[in-house]
Amino acid sequence: MESVIRFIYKLALYVWLFVCGACFVSYCFLYVAHNGLGDIFSYIPTIAMNVSIDLKKRPAVINYSYKVNQREYSGAQEVAVNVAQKLQKTEVAILYNETFPMISEIKNIKGKSSKLHECTLKMGLGFIGFLFAFLIWRFADHDKWIGVYARGEYKSKK
Repeated sequence: MESVIRFIYKLALYVWLFVCGACFVSYCFLYVAHNGLGDIFSYIPTIAMNVSIDLKKRPAVINYSYKVNQREYSGAQEVAVNVAQKLQKTEVAILYNETFPMISEIKNIKGKSSKLHECTLKMGLGFIGFLFAFLIWRFADHDKWIGVYARGEYKSKK
């Protein structure tokens, strides 16, 4: 029984480290791709083909699709409800990354509704999750916690 608990404990810890680390790295890439570190990539404006705005959710979700070089891409962006209501009355313009055309954002959205802000938040959450898992992996008394769950022991072996 103890070996099964030890396996589950270590597997959960490694999966936690992998998921949080992958989340952090992927949002770091998106942060750079959305020009978070300066104008590295050029963005080209285009008109959205299909736009649907869901005002029932909070924050509102704008789903859109656009064409680049005869290939259709789709994207979604969460925005504040008042921003979505303003966008309902106008034609939605999309900016897509010239190097990676699947990366896009809605033009003229700044602040907390921007994709850059979303990347920053999710990158921070990924880092905090990874740091917490790393600290548990590095400094926790694993044998104590495996013993607690396997044998019901509550005393540390150290």
